[in-house]
Amino acid sequence: AHVTLSATLSVPKSDILKKYPAVLLVPGYGMSDRDLTGMGHKRFLVLADYLTNQGLAVLRYDKRGVGKSTGDFFAATTADFADDAYAGIEYLKQCAEVDSHNIGIIGLSEGGLIASMIAAKSPAVKFIVLMAPALC
Repeated sequence: AHVTLSATLSVPKSDILKKYPAVLLVPGYGMSDRDLTGMGHKRFLVLADYLTNQGLAVLRYDKRGVGKSTGDFFAATTADFADDAYAGIEYLKQCAEVDSHNIGIIGLSEGGLIASMIAAKSPAVKFIVLMAPALC
């Protein structure tokens, strides 16, 4: 089934036109919006803001079936979520603001497993950061 992911790309503020290294934020297990909102906190929004202020472009997305993304969250597997993250990498490679030779992934929990899966599949991924990765 066709899935459309809704996302936000944050780009550093600059007076010069430039291509930036980029990172894809991949959430962990469970229904997550692009900001990883939970208990009144927007963890990925805060992380994206910090990274953007450090000079990185940051892409974060609503998981399938969550927020503005289409699809059925409850019917999806880890492999489906990995396909979604891979689509994020493919999107970043096409962005005019992104240095397509300097793209990475930050994965949280199950997102760490997914980051590893995508890094093994895509030569475009130059680095991964695993935050509290799932041990499988």
